[in-house]
This record gives sequence, C-alpha cells and structure tokens, in this order.
Amino acid sequence: MSDEPAMREQACEAIQHGRLPANQPTRMLFGPSAGETCAVCGALVPRGEMAIQLEFQRGLPPAEKALRDPHERLDAKPEVRGYHLHSRCFAAWELERTRSAEGRTSG
Repeated sequence: MSDEPAMREQACEAIQHGRLPANQPTRMLFGPSAGETCAVCGALVPRGEMAIQLEFQRGLPPAEKALRDPHERLDAKPEVRGYHLHSRCFAAWELERTRSAEGRTSG
C-alpha cells in the first residue's frame, strides 16, 4: 500500500467521484476480510486481514410522505450499500470525509 498523503488523495478522489459517500455510515463492521476489493485504493483486502465494512442506508420517506399505513412503512426495506476498506484506507477516508463535511458547513 502507498504512503499516507497518497492514500488521503485516493480517499478524496473516491468521495469526489462518488465511489464512496462522504456522510457518516449507518453501520460499521470490523473483522477479517473475505478477499473483497477496497473502495478507496481498489486493491484486494487479503483474506483474513482486518477490514472495515461501511454500510449506508437510504432512509425511508419522511413521515409526511409516509406510505399509506404504518404496517406498509414497517415492511418497506430501505436500500443498504456496503463498502469494504483496508484499515489504513478507512483512516484516510475518515479524515477526508470529516474535512469535506467541515468545508460544507463553513462555506
């Protein structure tokens, strides 16, 4: 894997090009990889190496736009998108994600 500035640049590009969201994930899972591709650097996370899985859930419609009845709303399954990252790529993404969020709120 590459050095820290290069990883941060890759994380920034992943956010800018829509390969990874810049918002807080709905859920994060940590554990041994099954050999997935890293969403930041594009390299395989070797089987058994520590990996981070990020999950992002698209929300249900707001209450005023709710489905016809509460049961229908409970049965609705929001879309969940998952991404796998090396632990160092996750750190670079988290840094760039928070910088991106700070830029949006201060500008």
